[in-house]
Amino acid sequence: MQPVNEQSNHAACPGFTATALNNFNGTRSVEEGAREPVRLALIGPDEPTGTFSDEDGPVAW
Repeated sequence: MQPVNEQSNHAACPGFTATALNNFNGTRSVEEGAREPVRLALIGPDEPTGTFSDEDGPVAW
């Protein structure tokens, strides 16, 4: 029996999110900044892997 690779790798840009890193001067809320990383974490195994995304979805690189 061969192991099944169920790992996927993605990168996401949360945008200019208001956090302690920028003294809460960001223009996006933490909820808005988390939207794309959470979407990527929940995609199924049949979806592409190795993607880079921002708030508008996948970005060509």
